[in-house]
Amino acid sequence: FFFQAEDGIRDFCLSRGLGDVYKRQVAFSGMYMIQPFTFSQYSPLFLATLCIAMSSQAFNQLMETENDKLMKRTSQRPLVTQRFSQVFAASCGTGLFIIGNYLYLACDINSSAQTLSDLIFFFYLFIYTPLKRKSSINTHIGAIIGALPPYVGWFAGGGDLYSIEPFALFLYILSWQYPHFY
Repeated sequence: FFFQAEDGIRDFCLSRGLGDVYKRQVAFSGMYMIQPFTFSQYSPLFLATLCIAMSSQAFNQLMETENDKLMKRTSQRPLVTQRFSQVFAASCGTGLFIIGNYLYLACDINSSAQTLSDLIFFFYLFIYTPLKRKSSINTHIGAIIGALPPYVGWFAGGGDLYSIEPFALFLYILSWQYPHFY
């Protein structure tokens, strides 16, 4: 999923690249609050959440291609510049979503973590993205979605919904979501 840009800088074509990796790392802070874990415990969760995050970005670009053409920040995305076809992006998005969910199941990661990861995926694509041009409420929805990854890790580590630790981290991340948007 890499593309060698003309200026020689590598970028993730159908994802936000390091932003996706960062959000997956935040998920592990939730898991680590329960117990320290080894690389072998960490890797499946990291790969599963990364695949689902990259899938959401591929589908987001499919949904936003026409609007991305209009903004300088997004005008060089692979679908806008036709470096990739829409069929390729849809195939990547579908494949990554399936792989991510398979990893959750095959690696016996807590089903609550998988469910929340999938809910984040669907809320991002089918609520947040369509609302971007219709209502400023999308900013609040996006902030909540962006602050949920610690719960994915918390659930993966066996934590429950009503604990204070992931909620505190959720609130901390939520607090800097708004400056990120504005």
